[in-house]
Amino acid sequence: MRNTLIEHGYVSKRGREHAILINRDLTPAQLQHPLSYHESDVIYFVRGSKAHNIPKQAYLTVVGVREDSLTLRLANGREIEFDPARWKGLRVYTSESRTIAVGDRIEWREPDNRHRIANHDFAVIKNLTDDKLEVVFDGRRRLMLPLEQARHIDLGYATTSHPCRAPRSIARLPTSIVAAAST
Repeated sequence: MRNTLIEHGYVSKRGREHAILINRDLTPAQLQHPLSYHESDVIYFVRGSKAHNIPKQAYLTVVGVREDSLTLRLANGREIEFDPARWKGLRVYTSESRTIAVGDRIEWREPDNRHRIANHDFAVIKNLTDDKLEVVFDGRRRLMLPLEQARHIDLGYATTSHPCRAPRSIARLPTSIVAAAST
């Protein structure tokens, strides 16, 4: 679907790779065991730790997995030993790369309270630089934010919905695109 949108000029051909985070949905029991983690997983610390000098709301990368602990790397390159059994308030993600471009429809996969974005909000990319992203939400609200703060997004062309939520459209396409794709 995305290729058809690019061919017809609705999405820019000049995209860029962007690292997004996909929630691994580990159970509370799995979060306690180091062997549940993989090298390159990204751990989000809701609370942080003064003893380990980890700020709250920090993202650390798993660089080593052992039977009784993990080695984590902070953004500044510092590494620490970590026992997940002693922590609460962790979320674990795997990092994946997506090509995004002006015109792409994206979906937020987690709420972003700082920017007033709800889980599963959709937006269209209007401007994209090496470090900033400008989007327009379905409700027409515009937002410019640093690209590094848009890690919980994914392309929003085909999505699933939960039965407790109001129905959503899978994709909004101009009729000419639908006709061209079906021929």
